[in-house]
This record gives sequence, structure tokens and C-alpha cells, in this order.
Amino acid sequence: MDSNINKLLSAALDLTENGIMILNKDDVVVYCNQMASELFGYHSHEINGKEYQGLIRHAYETQTGLSIQSHDIDQWLTDAMLLRRTEVYRSFEVDSLDGRWFLIVEQLLEDDHLCVFFYDQTVNREAQEELAHSKSLLNEASSHDLMTGLLNHRTFVDRAKNEISRGYRANEPTALLLVDLCKLKDINDKYGHHAGDHCLVQVAHELKELYRDYDLIGRLDGDEFSILLSGANQEQTESIAQRTQNLFKELDLEFEGRVFKTSITIGAHVLGRSQLPFDQMYHNTEEALLEAKTKGNGSVIITH
Repeated sequence: MDSNINKLLSAALDLTENGIMILNKDDVVVYCNQMASELFGYHSHEINGKEYQGLIRHAYETQTGLSIQSHDIDQWLTDAMLLRRTEVYRSFEVDSLDGRWFLIVEQLLEDDHLCVFFYDQTVNREAQEELAHSKSLLNEASSHDLMTGLLNHRTFVDRAKNEISRGYRANEPTALLLVDLCKLKDINDKYGHHAGDHCLVQVAHELKELYRDYDLIGRLDGDEFSILLSGANQEQTESIAQRTQNLFKELDLEFEGRVFKTSITIGAHVLGRSQLPFDQMYHNTEEALLEAKTKGNGSVIITH
């Protein structure tokens, strides 16, 4: 090929956003454009004639270009070289020390030459991560109560059903609690729903702090909260119900400088090592809550 054409082609390839490198059968660079050269810490006019493992070692030692996560570069190179030239076509992803992501494609050519393409995937990857984050936020919004951040009614019921079934298979007890926040209507009527909503958010925060990370906590409706305790027997349920009562006896709910005292009523049903549909368990818990309300604020009724 005419030398002028070679120069033009080389200049054009140096302008591309992607890297191109060609190695001979001895893994020595016979061509490399500017982008690919920078990934190993070189300028394009410096890299021809260098052996590939030497390029990796240079990038590792100078901490430039490609990110090589290893405390033993010799072992890293040994493992990497075992994969090279094992297939006609091979692709994988790597990141660079400046935060970019590259898809590397290796293509075997005639005479055992190897052409390596470095495709900058940073924009695509950022878009994928943003999309995944958006999906995560959407899933979170669809499964949680927007005001309190607790599980919403539908999600709580679905997860509770699964957990009850798991407990039955594992021969473990399960307890369901319904917590009714007393005097919320009075707060709403006197100070407005913003005050009541603020109190609900504080209550949700306190419940999340009190219970275990793997306990299910939901806001079913209005001023009623639900908690499913995995592995909790009668005695343990009584203990956690009492701790919940003690918390609310000492809790001051605040809004715009005002302090509200409130109390809770708790109904609970403990399911032993037997099987019971969630709907029936929930009905039993509702009956216990109604009985507790009849007795007055601050009451706890636990059935089994």
C-alpha cells in the first residue's frame, strides 16, 4: 500500500474514539492507534515493537490506562495469557483508571496475527446503570408506602404469605401484630393532616428502629401498622409487644414545635408449627385488635 495512504489511514484511526491494536504471532505490537496506546500509558509512536505482556506490566506499574486489580501481576498475567488466542473471536469488559468502561474484542487474523479492538462503552454503561437505578426506584415506589417508606398493603400481604409458608416448611412459629395508633384523629382534627402525617412518619421510623431488619413492617391503612415476626413464639411475641408499648409510652411526637403524646393498641396472633392461610391469620389478629380496643388505649391482646 502507498506510504501516503498508510499515513492517512493511521491519522484517521488516531481520530477514532475506539482503540485498535494488531499483534503478530509473537504478541509484539505491529500497529496501535492513539486511543489504544493511551490505555497502556504510551503514545502511539512509542508502542510499536513492544511485547504485549510488557504493555500490561507498564500500565500496572505506572498506574495509567487500564485498571488491573491484582496484588500479583505475574499471576495475573499467567491467568490472562491462558485465555488469549484460545478462540477465533473473544470479548470481555474492563474499566480504566479514569472511570471509563471498555468492551475488548480479540479477533484472530491470518498468520496468527491478533487484532484487538477497544470499544468505549462508558456512555452505554452509564445509561444502563441509570436505567437500572430508575427501575429500582420504580420497584421501591410500587412496593412501599410513599409517605412512611414502609411496605404497602399489597406488598406486605404478598411477602407475609411467603414468610408464613417458609416458616411452616421450616417448622418455625410466626407472629402477626396489628398496631393501631391512638389519638391520630384528634391530631388531624385539631392541627391538620400535615401534623398527623408527620406523626405517622415518626412512628414508622421508630418501628423500623425497634424491630429486626428481616421482620416485615407495613402500613396497611390510615393509622394501622402491621408486623410479621419470623420465628417468634408466644413468649417472644409478648416480649416484643411489651417493648413496643414501652416505646410509645415514652415517645414524644413533634410537629412545628408542638409535642403530642399518643398511645397504641396491639392485637396479635401467634401461629405455631401448624399451617394457616394468611387471610385466616389476619382475621384472628383483627379480632384480637378489636378486643384490645374494647379494653381501652394501651391494651395488648395476643391469641394463638
